Amino acid sequence: EKHQLMNLLTEEILRVAIKEYKHLLANDIDIKVSINLSAQNISDLSMPEKLEALVKHFQINPESFVLEITESALMNEISESLDILNRLRMKGFSLSIDDFGTGYSSLVKLYQAPFTELKIDQHFIFRMATDSDAAAIVRICIMLAKELKMQTVAEGVETEEAWNQLADLGCTIAQGYFIAKPMPTDNFIDWVTNWNKSLSKQA
Repeated sequence: EKHQLMNLLTEEILRVAIKEYKHLLANDIDIKVSINLSAQNISDLSMPEKLEALVKHFQINPESFVLEITESALMNEISESLDILNRLRMKGFSLSIDDFGTGYSSLVKLYQAPFTELKIDQHFIFRMATDSDAAAIVRICIMLAKELKMQTVAEGVETEEAWNQLADLGCTIAQGYFIAKPMPTDNFIDWVTNWNKSLSKQA
């Protein structure tokens, strides 16, 4: 970011992600891949066309990729950012607002931008079991996302208790060490195979 290289880095990350995604498809794993965007990305007017050209070149559906934007990245040049986000959404990319509830003017951003996913910050997930206020915030975030027809992602799910609590609340996706730690793609393919086998046994 200091050297204004985030746009080049993001394009390279997307190339790597496309390669890994095609490897997953070849192993019958069709999931969405999330990529973080920085404030520099959403101030680059040419970025939507660059990302669209990349997925078209590799014949990938843009809806297979979720572009994650933190609230803090949206704080500056909001009108320009919204234009870029709208163009990305029109090109088929899914958009996620990351760390929801920790930034500035969350509801305004949620109302203005075409997000398809809301990520609940781990700060609230960690405290959900012991802090009624944190649990209330998580519950309201999930209700809000449902009303706006958005998916919810809970970050920092590290216990079975949190997993069960989120399932009861209707959270769409859980992310955290209770499920698995980060791993290389080949290990992930083996992990998915084992996960599916365990689900089959439970059924």
